[in-house]
Amino acid sequence: MYRKLRITLATILVFVLGIGVQNGIAQQPFMTPYEPDSNTVMLFHFNGNTENSSNLAVEDAIPHGSVTYTSSNIGDDFGQMIWLDNDSPSDSTYLHIPDTSAMDIRGNWTMEVWVNLLTYGTGGDDWRWRPKMLVKPGDQTPSHSNYFNVLRADLRAFHTGYYSPSGGNWFAATSPNNSFFAGKWYHVAYIRDTTNNLLVQLIHDKEGELLYFTTGQYDPILNHPPSQTDAPAYIGINLGQGGGWLDGFLDEMRVSNVVRSFDTPPILTGVSSPGNQQPNTPTEVTLNVNNLEGNTVDNVNLRYDAGSGWQSVSMAENAEGKYAADIPGLSSGTTVEYYVRGSNTNGLSATKPSSATDTSGTYYNFAVVDTGQVAHLDFEGSDMPPTNKQGPDLNIQAMGQPTIDSETGADGTSSSLYLEGDSSYLEVSNPHAAFLKSQEFVVDFWFQAQDSVPEFGTRLLIKEGGSSWNNFNYQIWTTGGGDITPASYVPNGTNPVRTGSVTGLDSVFTPNEWYRIVYLAETDSLYARFYGSDNELIQEVGGGIDGDMNLSNGPFRIGVHDGALGDTEEPFGVPDGPLFRGWIDEVKFYNTIPDEYVTTNIKEPSELPQKVTLGKNYPNPFNPATKINYSLPTAKDVSLKVYDVLGREVTTLVDAKQQAGTYTVTFDARQYSSGVYFYRLKTENVSKVRKMLLVK
Repeated sequence: MYRKLRITLATILVFVLGIGVQNGIAQQPFMTPYEPDSNTVMLFHFNGNTENSSNLAVEDAIPHGSVTYTSSNIGDDFGQMIWLDNDSPSDSTYLHIPDTSAMDIRGNWTMEVWVNLLTYGTGGDDWRWRPKMLVKPGDQTPSHSNYFNVLRADLRAFHTGYYSPSGGNWFAATSPNNSFFAGKWYHVAYIRDTTNNLLVQLIHDKEGELLYFTTGQYDPILNHPPSQTDAPAYIGINLGQGGGWLDGFLDEMRVSNVVRSFDTPPILTGVSSPGNQQPNTPTEVTLNVNNLEGNTVDNVNLRYDAGSGWQSVSMAENAEGKYAADIPGLSSGTTVEYYVRGSNTNGLSATKPSSATDTSGTYYNFAVVDTGQVAHLDFEGSDMPPTNKQGPDLNIQAMGQPTIDSETGADGTSSSLYLEGDSSYLEVSNPHAAFLKSQEFVVDFWFQAQDSVPEFGTRLLIKEGGSSWNNFNYQIWTTGGGDITPASYVPNGTNPVRTGSVTGLDSVFTPNEWYRIVYLAETDSLYARFYGSDNELIQEVGGGIDGDMNLSNGPFRIGVHDGALGDTEEPFGVPDGPLFRGWIDEVKFYNTIPDEYVTTNIKEPSELPQKVTLGKNYPNPFNPATKINYSLPTAKDVSLKVYDVLGREVTTLVDAKQQAGTYTVTFDARQYSSGVYFYRLKTENVSKVRKMLLVK
C-alpha cells in the first residue's frame, strides 16, 4: 500500500526537544485508541470507515475522492488508518463533516491527530503547499477559521490557530522550522486554554517522546473569541483555499471542548526585556509561569552572562504573581545576555527563548551604558570596519565590500561610507547591538542615493527583531518613488498583529543629493524630521503611540535588512536584499533626547483631530476612578466599554453617536476588585484597546 517517496530531502540537523524541552515522555494516553467521553466533539478511529464515535450531535465524516483504509503501523491496538491519496494535482481526496452547533468551539479545546505526510510541495503553486489536517473555515472568507490544524510544508512546521473577528486577526502556535519529515508519524495536540489565555502545541514522535512544545499567550479581547462559522469542517483540504491538499495517512483524530491534561514542561511567557541600564544598578527580570492542569513547577532560574561565563539566579514569585530575580549592577560598557529556565516536578523543563542553552541559541540582552550619546560613526579616515567615536566598542562588522569614500562627505565632512548596493552593508550583532536599542532614543544620520531612488523595501538602517526582523525597535526604509518612512514596531498598539504606529515623510528625495533624517522616540510619541543638503528643515511630522515599542534583540544594520524571513532557501539572519546603493554619513544614536532635539518645533495639530485616538487613562494605576480620553475626526457611532482580564464585559461608558472632537470619560471602579482591566473604543472601522490597573 505504500509508495516510494517522491521528494528528495536534504540532510537536516534536527534538535530533539528542540525548543527547550528536556527529559521526559508525555503521559496523556494517546498511544492507544481514544475512548469517547462527555467532552468529545469528534472522534474518528478510521477503522474502515469515517464514523464519528463521539456522543455529541456531530455527524459522520463524508469521504470524497480516493479514500483508502489500511492497517495502522503506529501500534498494535490502532487497527486501521485512512489514506488520503493526493499525490497528483488531478486527485481530490478529502473528508467533510456537515456543520452543527457543537462543532463551533469558542472556549477551551484540545485537538489531536496522528499524521504521516507522504509527499508535499514547498511553493504556493503546488497543490500540497499547506496541507490541512483539520479546518473549520469561515463562511465568506475561508481563512477566517474557527480553528485550523495545518502543515506548513514550505517551512516543514506544524501551524495551529484560529481567527478572531473582535481583533480582526489570527492567533497561532507554530513549531520550529524543519519539525517534520515525510514518511514519519507525528502526534499533534493543539490546545486552547481560556483560563490562562494560552495556545499550546505539542508534537510527539511515534514512540511518544515529546519533540516540540510551543506556546503563546493571547490577548483576551483582541484574540477572543474565535470566529463562529456555518461552514462544514474539512479533513485533508480547505475548499476555497489553494495549496491545502494532504497527501498521506491520518489516524485517531479527536476534538474535545476541554483542555486535556498532558505531561508538559512549564509554560514561560512575558519575559521582560529592559532597554539600556544605568551602571551599578540591579536589573530586575520578570516572567509569567503557567502550567496545564496536572503539572507543578519545581524551580525557575535566571541564567545570565556578562562576559565572564554563565551565572544562575533562582527566581521566586512576587506580589504580582510573576517570577522575578535581579541581575547585579554592572559597570558601564557591559553587555548582558540572559535566558530563563523552568522545570516541573515531572522532570520536564523549558527555556525562553526556546533555543537557549549555556552553549548556543538566541538570548535576550541589554546593555549597561551611561545616558547620552551611545554611538557616532563619522567614517573619517580609512578604517573599515569603522570604529565608534562616542561610546562603547560596538564590534562593527563589514559585510561584502563597503568602502570609505574620502572625497564625498555630508554637511562639510570630508568622507563617508559607500555601499555599492550589491553585497555590502554594516552590521552590529549581538550582544553589542544591545547598546543600540531603547524606548527613548534619537537616530540622526545623512544619506545620498546614487543615480536612482532605492527600490521598495530598502532599509537605510534598522534595529531588527530577535526572532523576526519585522519586530524592529526602529527602522528607516524606502517605500519607492523617493519616499522615506521611519517606523517602530508597537506590539500592543493599534494594530498589534504586525506594526503599530508608523511615522512617514511625505516629501520625496532625489538621487545624488545629501539629505539628513532625525528620528526620535519619546515615551508616548514618535517624531521624524527631514532636512536638505543645506541642513534646512524640509518637513517634520509626528504623533502619539498607544503602547511601548518593541525592544528588539536582533542585529543593527546599515544598508539592508533580513529579507530572508520565511525563505526556505536562506536561513534567518542572512540578508538577501534589497541593499542600499549610495552614501551614509554621520550616524548618531542617543538613548535619551538631548536638548537640541527636543520637539518644540513640531507643528501643532489642527483644530480637529486627524484620526480616531484612544489615550492612556490617568492616573494609572488608579483607585477608585480614572479618566479616559479619546478623539474623533468626524461624527461617529462610538462604543467605549471596559472588560476584565478574562474578556468579560464590565461596563459600558459610552454608546452613542458623537460629533468630531476630543472627549474625556471617567471610569468609577469603586464597586470592582483590584486587577487588570481593558478598555476598548470602537467605531464602525476602528477598534482600539488599552490596559489599566486598579489597585485598592
